[in-house]
Amino acid sequence: MPTLTTDKIIAKLNSYFTDNQYVFWYDDKQEFKDIIDSIAQRLSSVKLYKAQANQQFKSKIDLLNDSEHKYLIYAPYKRPAIQENYLTDMEHYSKLFTADATQVILEELQLPENQLLFVRSIIVTLVPKLEEQILLSIGLILLIRHQKRVLLLQLLKQKSSI
Repeated sequence: MPTLTTDKIIAKLNSYFTDNQYVFWYDDKQEFKDIIDSIAQRLSSVKLYKAQANQQFKSKIDLLNDSEHKYLIYAPYKRPAIQENYLTDMEHYSKLFTADATQVILEELQLPENQLLFVRSIIVTLVPKLEEQILLSIGLILLIRHQKRVLLLQLLKQKSSI
């Protein structure tokens, strides 16, 4: 699934923090683990909290003890099931963020969460076809350029033989 660029991620996160004290980001594939610190540094007046798996209760205590700051809660693991997650109540009055472009499309179109699989299926179907068309277009451009070079070389040979 495609992901957003870093600049778009930062812009989206900053927009979430205008109305929320906490933004939760579950990154089960740990795609952003190496750059989360640099992303957090570019956020406006937000602290980064790196949650650890199986320590939600500790995370909850840490976060509730500092009610003066806004927090990006970055969790490099899969979001726990509701019955196993001590942060569920906090998530309810906060915002969940994902760098999955499909999820962002769903949100921007104001579609319900149950439409996620439908949107993903459309993307999975259309993106390869669009990529194929782009590659064909690039191939045609390269072929035309090659043909122009060949013609130019032929003209130059003819001109030099005269």
